[in-house]
Amino acid sequence: MERYRGKSFDAVICGDVLEHLREPWTLLKFLINEATTPDAVFIVSLPNVAHWSTLYNVWFRKTWPLNSRGIHDRTHLRWFTEQDARRLLESQGLIINHVEKKYRLFETIHPWNGGRLERLLRPFLGSLLVHQYVFRAVKAGEKGD
Repeated sequence: MERYRGKSFDAVICGDVLEHLREPWTLLKFLINEATTPDAVFIVSLPNVAHWSTLYNVWFRKTWPLNSRGIHDRTHLRWFTEQDARRLLESQGLIINHVEKKYRLFETIHPWNGGRLERLLRPFLGSLLVHQYVFRAVKAGEKGD
């Protein structure tokens, strides 16, 4: 991180990165306080551990799923629900001004993802079908709208 101290980045993109870190709070705090301009924009995407596939595996299969990619990537050190992700960003002084929810019926590539069944289930299952959250945030006290 030292090589980025004192830099003035206008934007930071953490695309499916923070869940791989032991201390994502430390990285965010550093970026916010020491490596970005006052009006920097932060784009952060995080997989949703509250996806129905997690619950299915834990409740019915009695095991934590480990995969080579996706929500249950075996290299993840942290897991986030929407509430946990919000808490992570806001606790470091970011204000979330937009959240995009990426829906996917099945975690892996599947022909039903994005199809009629998925769209029909969204009103009933809501966040259980969200595969990934993408947050847009700015530093507290900054406009960024």
